[in-house]
Amino acid sequence: MSIRNIVIVGGGTAGWMTAAAFARFAQKGLANVTLVESEDVGIVGVGEATIPPFLGFNKLIGVKDADMLAAVGGTFKLGIQFVNWAKQGDSYFHPFGNYGYEIEGVPFHQIWHKLRRHRDPRPLYLFNIETLAAQYAKFAITNPEARPDLPPVNYAYHIDAVKYGQFLRAFSEARGVKRIEGLIEDSALNPETGFVESVTLKDGQTVEGDFFIDCSGFRGLLIEQALETGYEDWTHWLPCDRAWAVQSEQPDGPLPYTRATAHSAGWQWRVPLQHRLGNGHVFCSQYMADDEALKILLDNLDGEPTIEPRLLRFVTGHRKKFWNKNVVAIGLSSGFMEPLESTSIHLIHSAINKLMLLFSLEGVQPEQEEIFNRLSLKEFRKIRDFLVLHYNATSRDDSEFWNYCRTMDVPDSLTEKIELFRMNGQFFREEDELFTVTSWAAVMLGQGIQPRTYSPLVDALDQDEMLKEVGEMEKSIKFVVSHMPTHAEFLQKYCPASAPGERTALISDRTLANPPPLRINPNAEVRLHDIGDGSQCAIVDDVLENPESLIDFAVQNASRFEWWSVPPGPRLIVGDDALQDLRRLIRSKFSRHFPIHSTGIELWACLSNITVPPEELSHYQRMCHRDRAQVPGTRYYAGLIYLFRNPDLGGTAFYRWKKPEVMEEAERLHNIDPAAAVRYLDGALEIFRHPPQYMTGSNDLAELLTVVPARYNRLVFYDGASAHNGYILHPELLTDDLSKGRLTLNFFSTAHAR
Repeated sequence: MSIRNIVIVGGGTAGWMTAAAFARFAQKGLANVTLVESEDVGIVGVGEATIPPFLGFNKLIGVKDADMLAAVGGTFKLGIQFVNWAKQGDSYFHPFGNYGYEIEGVPFHQIWHKLRRHRDPRPLYLFNIETLAAQYAKFAITNPEARPDLPPVNYAYHIDAVKYGQFLRAFSEARGVKRIEGLIEDSALNPETGFVESVTLKDGQTVEGDFFIDCSGFRGLLIEQALETGYEDWTHWLPCDRAWAVQSEQPDGPLPYTRATAHSAGWQWRVPLQHRLGNGHVFCSQYMADDEALKILLDNLDGEPTIEPRLLRFVTGHRKKFWNKNVVAIGLSSGFMEPLESTSIHLIHSAINKLMLLFSLEGVQPEQEEIFNRLSLKEFRKIRDFLVLHYNATSRDDSEFWNYCRTMDVPDSLTEKIELFRMNGQFFREEDELFTVTSWAAVMLGQGIQPRTYSPLVDALDQDEMLKEVGEMEKSIKFVVSHMPTHAEFLQKYCPASAPGERTALISDRTLANPPPLRINPNAEVRLHDIGDGSQCAIVDDVLENPESLIDFAVQNASRFEWWSVPPGPRLIVGDDALQDLRRLIRSKFSRHFPIHSTGIELWACLSNITVPPEELSHYQRMCHRDRAQVPGTRYYAGLIYLFRNPDLGGTAFYRWKKPEVMEEAERLHNIDPAAAVRYLDGALEIFRHPPQYMTGSNDLAELLTVVPARYNRLVFYDGASAHNGYILHPELLTDDLSKGRLTLNFFSTAHAR
């Protein structure tokens, strides 16, 4: 049976991550994607720390990291600090990057073991850039163009899981995912196949589907309650079964790492966001009462709590099948691994990746189910072993809980890894195993497991060259960290979040809309206009058959417009469903005149209105700009359609930079720190010493080349690398009234260059 209707049961992080990934099917009209969730069902929202593979999810769905982090108040994570695990008073750091680097195929930790045996006093962390940066609360993203002196830094994110779900909801709904509010009370199975056919809501509504993704959390509404899949309990290896969670004030600047502090019957997490801390106490109810666990948590907070603590109950383990018939469980419905190594969101991302690779609209085959279950079980077991290591490899004997953990039997697969490491520090990483050699070495050494000797391969190296190389590593890492900004400084430049209660300028539920589809006039003609810098822009008059419907939509949705900095005024992002004709126009006509491949065109658009009076313009708004810098093999194009009738509101001007090296530096700085760009331009150019005004002619910055006059229902399309701006000769005419203001449809396209 073919799959036409995909139903996601449950929202939260798992549901909306899945919806965002599957939105491409809805966006292209290949399948209907519906998410059912109820506001009455609470979201666990404790998984606020991620690991590096998560960075690939934003790339999968096409979201900019900086936009996401600003929207969710996110911070960067270089690793995890473990306190009191090997014994009380101890501390070690599990970094995301490698210790040093291999020398002639020999892992660096093996070389370090030899150095230690010869009484070299340098600790291992000196050879890891993430650990050293974390110590000094510093951070930087590798950007070869902007900072060629910085080597790669491995990192992940701390995110507000609830806000992240809201962010992805807005993203998904704008791309055609349908959300239904309601509490699911029942489900119906096909009597012959046993497949789930529909779910019934409390209000009596029935939602039918061909394929279901269960993101309903611990309840497992479909995978367990409907299909009775069964559960494998791992409590004997991971005995913690409850957690108190609470948010608290952020007393200082956010640190670029997670902290896990062991207590007498569990451990406490500390996850720093930009404006608050996420905290929790994971504990074992067999050895500690709920009220005692809560007191330990509250007594060890770094800031005052801002919400009432919430108690969560769980059983560590997994469903006996992750994919059963036409239901796939993702997130907590598939199983639970405590967030000691921040694997909760990773398991969501990993499950989505596997499902997307195996998914077929032609139906469900046994082979898909078998492969998905086999790979998922393997991943769960590998993560289980790594978590068990933290509990078992300890010398703590100060409580019954730690006595149990220290003496319990562990999986044979973990015993094998430990004994091999004890012998001579060796590891064998199997296939696509999540945790690296560095991860295992960091935790084993941190928890007190020491190898009896080192690999003989170290002795085969040229010892003088080896020592020289090690010295260079140490110097290089210290140099890089000393030149990094603080984590707080980097966040302020790269992805500053609005303070609690402030309006955000980023994507939200309010800034996405689905107006009537644009209908391109089939008789519209494209004419080219020379800009004067060797490039051209395309002009299409009377481009839309229905411009009035777009204007009416904007006026009716005026309250949903939110602030945008360039052009300076409010905007409303337009859903992709309205842009199909515009995409075809770019593909069929503009690709004849611009070096665009007719395939691989990405497009997004927004309704925009310039409203800011000259005296309130920032430096960046007073200058012409490029939309995006060129990237080899890719071109960025921009365009707009004038939706106002008064030509005095201004068209579009194009410029040639007089000082390209100055402007390129300003552009580079603006991408890192807008304030730094302002200071730089203020010192470099006279223009910013004059009264603020919209740029409408040549100046110290750039030479005016040409102006395309505004005309109602005119489209202008140009290369984003051409310096341009809105040609606002009469700013006194600007108004918030969308029926009279400078309303435009702005669109931006990414395409492969021919």
